[in-house]
Amino acid sequence: MKRRSFLAASAAVLARPALAQSDARVLRFVPQGVLGNLGPIWASTAIARNHGYMIWDTLYGRTAQGDIMPQMAAGHEVSDDRLKWRFTLREGLYFHDGEPVLAQDCVASIQRWAVRRGFGQKLQAQIRDIRAVNDRQFTIRLLRPYPRMLDALGSDTCFIMPRAGVAHRCLHPDQRPRRQRPIPVRER
Repeated sequence: MKRRSFLAASAAVLARPALAQSDARVLRFVPQGVLGNLGPIWASTAIARNHGYMIWDTLYGRTAQGDIMPQMAAGHEVSDDRLKWRFTLREGLYFHDGEPVLAQDCVASIQRWAVRRGFGQKLQAQIRDIRAVNDRQFTIRLLRPYPRMLDALGSDTCFIMPRAGVAHRCLHPDQRPRRQRPIPVRER
């Protein structure tokens, strides 16, 4: 077989759609490690963060150019003195179990995140109070203006979770120290 014939045949085979693919679209994900904790806020590993993105979402996100844009939020209003922020959730947001996403879920999630993560701790130091106004709106009142509010709420671990899930044990680290036991090795 001549080189040109071989290259032409190879290109023809590679250009065709894969024959083994079916119409069903199933994404199979194989992580690079073991997911030791389901709580992406408590675990600092990339696998925990990636797992978090497969289940939850954030209020704001970043474009490919790095600009902050609303994701779960429909938008926000800021007072003239920049001390009061009112956030409105998009309509039609639901968690994986079919329950609607409520402002109370956002408040609980932000408070939980602010305890553990550095960006959240900086924001928490500026917060006077945070509360749900109604099912789709919540407010954050600040002690002094915080220009990185949207950066914080769009950070990669400020996931919005159901209120009940925020308190769930599987999302918190195990408080008891784990004892590592050696695996017995038998020689032949």
